[in-house]
Amino acid sequence: MKNKIGTFSNPGFKSTAIAILICLLGLAGAKAQDTKGEAVMSSQTVTATVKKINQTTREVTILTNDGQTFKFVAGPDVQNLAQVKKGDVITAVYTEALAFEIKKSK
Repeated sequence: MKNKIGTFSNPGFKSTAIAILICLLGLAGAKAQDTKGEAVMSSQTVTATVKKINQTTREVTILTNDGQTFKFVAGPDVQNLAQVKKGDVITAVYTEALAFEIKKSK
């Protein structure tokens, strides 16, 4: 896997997309010469059981309490990965952020 997050997705993404759409609609009425922007961030904490772990590639497969399986690559900021073993219960925080800026075209 080359992505840090892999297939781990945030079920709250629809809420984030709706919030962005509302911001865009609100900015559409702004003066044309103004530059407007917003940033939206969403985090979710999940408790899961480690099903597979590859210490060399840092690939981790987890099973959540509701039966969903996710794969991701633990980034370098994840400390003590060497201590994590198959069957361990972990808590992971998944965060998505989106920033945008609207400018008048030239």
